[in-house]
Amino acid sequence: MNTVSEQFFKELHRSIDAMGKEPTDEEIRNISEQLMKEFNERADERDVDDVQLDEYDYLEMAAEAKSKKAKREYLLKGLEIAPDNFDLKRELLDTEKLTPVERLKALNKLIDEAAAEIERDNGFKEYAGSFWGVFETRPYMRLRMGRFFQLYQMGLFSQAINEAKDMLKLCNNDNLGVRYLLVFLYAHREDAQAMERLIKKYEMEDSVEAILAEALLYYKRCDFDRAAEQLRKLCSLVDGAKTIFRDLKDVDEYLLPFEHDIDYYSMYSPEELMATIVDNAPVFRPLTGFFKWAYDAVKRRKKGDD
Repeated sequence: MNTVSEQFFKELHRSIDAMGKEPTDEEIRNISEQLMKEFNERADERDVDDVQLDEYDYLEMAAEAKSKKAKREYLLKGLEIAPDNFDLKRELLDTEKLTPVERLKALNKLIDEAAAEIERDNGFKEYAGSFWGVFETRPYMRLRMGRFFQLYQMGLFSQAINEAKDMLKLCNNDNLGVRYLLVFLYAHREDAQAMERLIKKYEMEDSVEAILAEALLYYKRCDFDRAAEQLRKLCSLVDGAKTIFRDLKDVDEYLLPFEHDIDYYSMYSPEELMATIVDNAPVFRPLTGFFKWAYDAVKRRKKGDD
């Protein structure tokens, strides 16, 4: 989460509400420009002792902390200011020694608390489909994303699919990128129809995630020719894809890591492909030999090629 953007979004929302009427596009633009100017002027103020920090300052400082202890201290200071801030509470879970089940239960509790607040304001009815566009419901969606990923990592695929589908109802535009994981869950279940609907709805046809997920689905169906065709398509888009498959071919799928440290990558880059594989390691782990087969499939020239 970009805490600076959250802070900006919060102040923009407050400024618009203070107008007491529906703003025009020009008015929103003017407010945004003024707020951005103020943000830039305050960019270095956080280092000044007498500046009053808010919860999002502490959230940002926690994100930049070099240790879990320091991160926890910043988060607790933020909670002193905003004890009901669910972003702070969610991040605090990462500083605690929790088993996967304990973490899931903790997320469930926070989600229930956040949902109760939204329900009191009739938010589930009023904001349905647009939860990411409303400041008050964004923390709730981040909690839901955390639960979705936790379910996925634990191998609770049916629950993860249900979670993802519900999230897409709350946020039609899928700003959190649920679809990029859900497509692999459909591949695991060999649910070609659901996969096709998802890919078509979000125009994912030429994405790294959709191409690799389709290859996985065909592989599981023993349709190796179509699976190889998808992999060759992937290699034509991602420079270095063959190298990644080569490097993974002798790696036991069960040793794939749960997390990666790739924060940013460009479209069709090797980093994007590697991040996609690691994020979806739960569906690859049981497929012993998939990457060895994948490398063999892409290193051979297609019959009839020059």
